[in-house]
Amino acid sequence: MSVNANGHITGHHFAVGPPQIDMSKYRYVYKGPEIFPPVPEVDGFIPPPKSIAAAHNHFWIDTEYITIPKDIKWDIYPQPSRTAQPGGQGSYLARLPPGYEEGKERYPVLIWLHGGMQTQRDAIWALQYYGRKMEEGKMPKTIIVAPQALPKGRYIDNFDGTRPIATILSHDLIKALDQKYRTIRHRSARWIEGFSMGGYGTLHLGFTYPEIFSALSSIAPACLPHITDEMPAVVADTYGTNPDFYDVTHPYHLVGANISQINSSGTKVRVFTGSLDIRLTAAIDRLMKRFDQVGLQYQHRESEGAAHVYPHILAGAGSWVTEWWTEVAKSIVRPEFES
Repeated sequence: MSVNANGHITGHHFAVGPPQIDMSKYRYVYKGPEIFPPVPEVDGFIPPPKSIAAAHNHFWIDTEYITIPKDIKWDIYPQPSRTAQPGGQGSYLARLPPGYEEGKERYPVLIWLHGGMQTQRDAIWALQYYGRKMEEGKMPKTIIVAPQALPKGRYIDNFDGTRPIATILSHDLIKALDQKYRTIRHRSARWIEGFSMGGYGTLHLGFTYPEIFSALSSIAPACLPHITDEMPAVVADTYGTNPDFYDVTHPYHLVGANISQINSSGTKVRVFTGSLDIRLTAAIDRLMKRFDQVGLQYQHRESEGAAHVYPHILAGAGSWVTEWWTEVAKSIVRPEFES
């Protein structure tokens, strides 16, 4: 393995990893109660052109807002933690709970993290799904926010500090949301959910900052155990060439390093998987065995017939998707100055 003039890893020492399901043959037919938005029959991953992929790790703001559904807001916020780029900003989408505009009530915040090589718009299905569940009275009224994160950034502070995504989301974004919206400013009312890379990021952020986030919902976390399991273009900007940095920032390590604080703070954790998500099956099993080993309390559900497609995984889990949040909401603490 070597590094070229642009600082990217080259060579042929990276394994492709376990085979992925052939999405051209994948068909998922949802047979449960009616869901809004409708569960897509096929929602496979289409790699972007290489020219776009190369720019992805500078993609702090998703400028596409014209096509955003009317029930979702587009906004930007300052990112002072980006000291290498003074004045930097990031974007996010927000879905406010029913009655927000008319009342004075404060609400918990659910940060929804998109997957790798995706944008904040890939979270729209989740924002609308939870929005409808709130309207039906099946989901706690919650401010749901989907930040634009670097699509290859893994939601961590990268190896040279130029892309401090974890710091931005746990500090800059939280501060901006507390200032703009009527949030409950307490860790018990700050939750995270994410898919794939976002599922990894959910665990990384929650295990790194248990004093900030109280509930972690990880959907098909992309938690391959070794840096060599990933494509070089995916990991170079985030981890450099150092496999040790990959290891120490991995949820597998973080849960052991911080288990005392995680457990003492009462952090709630759940993991969703799909029975056909074969590339991640062994990696997720390994991670959950680690959870058992260190004594983490968590819950796990597998959606039968679902591959690496988050609407299929969520739909397959049925009412537990929102019932879990209802249980989480019972532990919300309201600071005295907000009561």
